Amino acid sequence: MVECLMNIVFRRDEVLSEMVQSLHNTSPSLRLIQQLKEMTAKGQQLDKINMEIQSRLMDKETRDIMHLGILESKISQLDSLSSHLQAIVQSKDHLINRLQQPFVGDYLKIEAAFHMYVKELFPLAASCLAELSSNLQTIQWASGFDTKDGKMDKALMAISASLAHLQTSFQTICQLRNTLDNLESQASGQVTSS
Repeated sequence: MVECLMNIVFRRDEVLSEMVQSLHNTSPSLRLIQQLKEMTAKGQQLDKINMEIQSRLMDKETRDIMHLGILESKISQLDSLSSHLQAIVQSKDHLINRLQQPFVGDYLKIEAAFHMYVKELFPLAASCLAELSSNLQTIQWASGFDTKDGKMDKALMAISASLAHLQTSFQTICQLRNTLDNLESQASGQVTSS
């Protein structure tokens, strides 16, 4: 009997589904209602997704004031800034005294218009200062050197003799070079003619 009832119920469900299907196929208004129900369900899903997107956007916008890690880092930064400012306030008198003292150091006050010239002058002055000790030694030697004893005349005579000898040697080398050039040109002329 239970089986019979089950068959009847099953058969009835099949018949009802066939009737609904035939009504949907024949009646466009029922099809429209079905589509409207589906659209409403899809719209509700879209609304739910939009709400979730809005929630995430709000979370992103308010993260710096809502998340504990970010708040803790900002609090620690403010604490360090506060302690630094307190240290400045406590040493205010010392800072005021220090700032009121003129700067004492190695510097030159130069107008801005002359910076270019000073920039060119410093390398020259640096090289002169680097050679200062040897220049001072030369000055000391010159001040202690006596030209009256005749040593200078002998040194100048030796230098002029050496210079004359060098000039003679130079002229001899130049003549030898010219002679070698002539010999070379004659030798190359004989080779080309043979």
